Amino acid sequence: MAIATVTTIAGANSVTCAAGESAEFGFNISNDSPKSVRLSIQTHPEGDTQPGWLTVRGDIERELPGAGTDHVTVRVNLPEGTPEGKYTFRLRVYATDDPEQVADSPTVAIEVPVPTEPPPVTKENRNPFPWWIVAVVVTVLVIGGVVAAVLLSGSPKGSPVADLPPPIEAKEAPSEDPCNVPWQQQPLHCPF
Repeated sequence: MAIATVTTIAGANSVTCAAGESAEFGFNISNDSPKSVRLSIQTHPEGDTQPGWLTVRGDIERELPGAGTDHVTVRVNLPEGTPEGKYTFRLRVYATDDPEQVADSPTVAIEVPVPTEPPPVTKENRNPFPWWIVAVVVTVLVIGGVVAAVLLSGSPKGSPVADLPPPIEAKEAPSEDPCNVPWQQQPLHCPF
């Protein structure tokens, strides 16, 4: 005795999905009895379909009220390098308190197309030359040249720096008393 009816949404029994991409299938689960039932949901891969490609989104155990319906989404993630072909699976539900009561969806297919070659590079679809890089390099060279010229030329005559008198050197007056000097220069043994 089936505990539920499992159908695909809008009759979508196949989807095309390229290697390295993902797709989703939607299923409706309808409780055929007037009583509430707790269901466990799992994917059932067939043929060369790998279990790791299929993931039930949301809880894999659900309480379904009598005559109620729930929506289940299965995400398909195909790894890079998946060979072209047709891969199939079913969605299986069973009562958690009686695993003999099982319901399967119709078989659904994932069609992996032949990988397409990228279009040939032509004058119309190639990337343009990055002229901004040339502009940045020229700007850096010009600024560097100006800075180098200023630094290497020295100070020109008649500039304010060249007209300054030489600094005055401070001369200390001889003192006989080592404590008779400004307080910043007093030795540590002075009493004050």
